[in-house]
Amino acid sequence: MKVGFDACRIVEQKTAVGIYAAELLFQFSRLNTPHTFILFHNSLFKMPEPVPADLPVRTSLRRKVLFWNIIDLPKMIRKEGIDIFHAPYNFGGPIKKICPLIITVHDLIPVMFPEYCSRKFRTIAQISYRLSIPQADRIITISEASKRDIVRLYGCEDKIRVIPQGVSDNFRVIKDTGLIENTLKRLHLPGEYILYVGKLEVRKNIATIIDAYSRLKKGAWDIPPLVLVGKPGVGFDLIQRKIESAKLGKAVYHLNYVAEEDLPAVYNGALLFVFPSFYEGFGFPPLEAMACGTPVICSNVSSLPEVVGDGGMLIPPNDVESLKNAMNEVLFNRDYASKLAEKGLKRASLFSWRQTAIKTINIYKEVFDL
Repeated sequence: MKVGFDACRIVEQKTAVGIYAAELLFQFSRLNTPHTFILFHNSLFKMPEPVPADLPVRTSLRRKVLFWNIIDLPKMIRKEGIDIFHAPYNFGGPIKKICPLIITVHDLIPVMFPEYCSRKFRTIAQISYRLSIPQADRIITISEASKRDIVRLYGCEDKIRVIPQGVSDNFRVIKDTGLIENTLKRLHLPGEYILYVGKLEVRKNIATIIDAYSRLKKGAWDIPPLVLVGKPGVGFDLIQRKIESAKLGKAVYHLNYVAEEDLPAVYNGALLFVFPSFYEGFGFPPLEAMACGTPVICSNVSSLPEVVGDGGMLIPPNDVESLKNAMNEVLFNRDYASKLAEKGLKRASLFSWRQTAIKTINIYKEVFDL
């Protein structure tokens, strides 16, 4: 079986979609399968070096993304004699007449919560959903919560397969305390802190973190600083104003970017990790934190209970008092925090990129044998 794979999103390796695509290809290269994988890439995007998983790449010279999807990509697929094509994002182009199409729909945020997205992004995403979901032979999604959303808005239940994502081996408990200390010092971070990782946007519910943290500080003088790691997103100006109005000053650190190789140490250095997001298709950061042995508090909505399970504390996303009390419990009950961290490690061990890749190949076989 010759599998075509849209590799354009691999360049966005700091995004959930980019991580997903890169990890799948890396695992494909390690599995002993008789299948051939060919990557298709638009020259508008710069491929990372080396090419992920050292798989062959086919690139067109056209730089218009729309033209590439509609004109170049189908031509290249036909020329290569592809048996199955997988678009790891929700747009696969008009290739159904050439070969079976598999798409991955990570979430429906642009449709369900358009206010959380830029106008350009939600317009493109909404169009791609309408075009790709009906024509796809199989739809891979990453959680039961996302499946429910797809079925409710688009139907197609018989075509949907749920395959959870994994967690990279890089996210682990670091026993070398010197490595952690040196990393934190280089990043100008304190020795102890409460951590959030993810885009700083309205959907992630940073406002509730700030409100809960502010209440926590009013009740005790020895509360560690709050560290926010992530690039600004939709509504970042509101988040900034919230921090200013709370008069937290130097108690809040913001790192716009942390290198991938430094992120495990940042998780390891945290006393606890908070993630009260309103909606997630999957939710990498809580899983990464659990894999690093950091106690996790996150919201009890969308896919997050599927990912975190009993490995973290689940709270209603809009309940400031519940988040404050949960943070207080983890910070000042170290026995409880230790037990929560152990549960998190156990839970994180259930998520493997290798298993994600194996299950994905099984979907390829399922479609190929139709």
